[in-house]
Amino acid sequence: MEIKQNTNGDYLLKDSEGKSHIVRKDLAQQWIDIFGLKSLSDDFVPNFTPQIKEILSQNGVDKIHLKIGSLLKMQARDRGNFVDFIKPTLQNPDFVLKDENGIIFVKDIGKEKVVFTSVVKYEKGEYIVRTNSLKRIKTLKNKLALDGKIIFRNKEASNILVEAFTS
Repeated sequence: MEIKQNTNGDYLLKDSEGKSHIVRKDLAQQWIDIFGLKSLSDDFVPNFTPQIKEILSQNGVDKIHLKIGSLLKMQARDRGNFVDFIKPTLQNPDFVLKDENGIIFVKDIGKEKVVFTSVVKYEKGEYIVRTNSLKRIKTLKNKLALDGKIIFRNKEASNILVEAFTS
């Protein structure tokens, strides 16, 4: 991906398909600061606890990459306010679920009936965070009922989530 900064401070990105994207200066700086990156072109690789590392390893996952594509998606959908939720969701999830579509990191963000999720999928030889969004607890319960399973439960998870996912 080619990245250039405009004179107004916004970033112009050209993806591998030649499509141009503009990332607002403030959102780009927030992304860099939150994830401790040197530049927008860097991937964020979460620092997992030993317990989560072991569970991911048992499920064939060595490393997970958060790429600039997630920022582009969030900005396009006017979800820049979600950037603050991603790192705690990945590094200190309340639950980690696995289904046929990938691995879902779940974090209670204090909203009734809704949690924040980061969905990880295997693409082009690596595990990549593909989606960061709010999900209804009921939707995740349905995934578990169909073909999903809980692969990690944080002992400090909220009672609401524990009851929802273990009942």
